[in-house]
Amino acid sequence: MIKNKEQLISHGFIKARKKAIKIIEACLKATDPYKKTIEQLKLIDNKFFFDNNIIDLSEYKNIYVVGAGKATYRLALAIEYILGDRITDGVISLKDDDVKPLKKIRITKGGHPFPNEASFFSGVEIEKITRRVQKSDLVFSLVTGGSSALCVVPVPGVSLEDKIEMNKLLVRSGADILEINTVRRHISRIKGGGLMPMVYPATVISLTVSDEKRDSDWNHDWTAPDESTFSEAVNILKKYKLWDNTPESIKDYLLKGDYTKETPKSIPVEQKVYFKMVVKTVDLWDAARDKALEIGLEPMLLTTVLTGDAFSAGRFFSAVAISALHNGLPIKPPCMIFATGETFVRLEKDKKFGLGGANQEIALSGCIDLNEDDNRIVICSVDSDGTDGPTNLAGGMTDYTTISRVKKAKKDFYELLFTHSCCELLETAGDAIITGTTGTNVNAFTFVLVL
Repeated sequence: MIKNKEQLISHGFIKARKKAIKIIEACLKATDPYKKTIEQLKLIDNKFFFDNNIIDLSEYKNIYVVGAGKATYRLALAIEYILGDRITDGVISLKDDDVKPLKKIRITKGGHPFPNEASFFSGVEIEKITRRVQKSDLVFSLVTGGSSALCVVPVPGVSLEDKIEMNKLLVRSGADILEINTVRRHISRIKGGGLMPMVYPATVISLTVSDEKRDSDWNHDWTAPDESTFSEAVNILKKYKLWDNTPESIKDYLLKGDYTKETPKSIPVEQKVYFKMVVKTVDLWDAARDKALEIGLEPMLLTTVLTGDAFSAGRFFSAVAISALHNGLPIKPPCMIFATGETFVRLEKDKKFGLGGANQEIALSGCIDLNEDDNRIVICSVDSDGTDGPTNLAGGMTDYTTISRVKKAKKDFYELLFTHSCCELLETAGDAIITGTTGTNVNAFTFVLVL
């Protein structure tokens, strides 16, 4: 799980750091898509069972698998384990192709966090699969976080280059992920339920790993109907002052408002579609709570939809921890205060910035208000997929000693923090959390321990 445990517990508030590592690893273990899929989906006598559904595979001529995302490999591995040679063909697009080949499902590699030519190639290969699908076939859709960059199927008139530029503008704007996806869906032929017309009238089973906010529809991105509209996409771009820099082809497409090309608002009654959330974000909290109680900490959940800019989120967590330590409010030590969600780092155009990620920034901004009186607090923030932002760090673990270690290395903590050079800061302090690719993607989680 965590590859640099010894480094993390070699300094600072070691007792709390050891407990934090146990909580992080419990969260990652509990949200493994392979394990959860095997537990929840069963094949008995050629019948596929999940939830209250029974799918008789003898009724289908072919079984196809398509998908993309950072947790899709573990889903696909489980589906191959369950169905074996019953799978006819499949293609999934991954961020990391350093995985063992699958037996029946082909693997392509896309770009992340921004799409590239490989992402476009992945989209082409998946479209080839969909053109073979007939009414008598069964299609598995395995879409998880990161699919928007890993697999690109642009609408007519919008080039790959324009989609890449649009993604960069959105990711750096400070827009919420739901708003970002509203725009993305309206310049894609596969997102926002776009897969359904491609495989109509075949039966579809959509499996996903939750990166949920307020509902689960957007997690089933390729297969779930989309209520958003062209005008909403335009308003979002204007809200974040992106409209003037939006590529002309995208502005033209959105302004035309051709409602015959809107994202699907419903699924035809004659098309069977099944939705299954294999891993849920709440599984992170369940695992963290259970482990906290096991190691003598009182757990408290703040929210499952943490959002906003990462810098402010980190300072907020620090403030809650300080209050708990000195006032016993909102909870008395020893305790764990926990949240899941997705924050952002707003990168101003034409300003210098370094390499980092939102979870790294939470951990670092969280420690700036700590002093020696707060020496019983540790702050952790982790991206569950193991790669926070465009980096190979999962996140960070900090305490009141972090800044002093950076200063001892003769580096300017605040200069680096305010240019979002979080990788350099955490590596200098020895506070980076390194897991490698975890195979899951159930949102980020942040917590503070107060002993």
